Amino acid sequence: MNDRPIADTLAGMGEQPPIPAPNAQAGGADLYCLQCDYDLRGLSGDPCRCPECGFLNPVEDFPVPDTFVREHLRQLKTTPMLCLVVCLFGIVLAAPILVAGFIVSRAFLLVAIIFPSLWVYGMLKFRSSCRARLGWASAFLLYQVVGLLLCTFVAGQLDGILRQWGFRNQSLAVMAVFLAGLVLNCLFLSRGLDWLGRLLDPLFKTEALHRARNELRKQKGQALMLAEASSKKMSEFDVASCGGEN
Repeated sequence: MNDRPIADTLAGMGEQPPIPAPNAQAGGADLYCLQCDYDLRGLSGDPCRCPECGFLNPVEDFPVPDTFVREHLRQLKTTPMLCLVVCLFGIVLAAPILVAGFIVSRAFLLVAIIFPSLWVYGMLKFRSSCRARLGWASAFLLYQVVGLLLCTFVAGQLDGILRQWGFRNQSLAVMAVFLAGLVLNCLFLSRGLDWLGRLLDPLFKTEALHRARNELRKQKGQALMLAEASSKKMSEFDVASCGGEN
């Protein structure tokens, strides 16, 4: 029976049954050691022992729980979020310098070099994480632009609320309204960024599934290594016991 396509399995990213996995064989698949990344192609056995570090690598894949995939999706989406934070900090630090007219100052040059470099590094990491799939650049730029607009809008709203908060002799009702405004703006920003993150799911699904499956394979391999070590100790104990009796 054919497995369901990954896109169909992960659609919606809701509570779904485990994702079935294809049967991988070490002889033909691009299989690498989960401990040291040694190329295991051409080696036989399941688990396949790495000749470099000795780690036992399960070859046959197994269903991946949806919770594992969602967790890796969340981790992958931290890169564009960090790029947005870098962009915001760069603007916040550069704006006062530009207003003061210190365009050629050392501070401005540092900001103009460090923050764009970090942003470009994050963009390249994003490209690598989604395996340079078609549309990665437009999705990344959309996330950055819309995220900046959301943060600017919320920052303007919060600035107005905080300015009003500074007035004296305000009633408790007015203060409650201001506090509610703060909470609503923060919720609006959180929901907006969450919506932007969901737009990136199609780009990251394949990589998230790959990482989740490798994580489970590594856990199984570690369990096999512990079982093997325990078996060796038991064998050594039995041999020592037999030798003592003789």
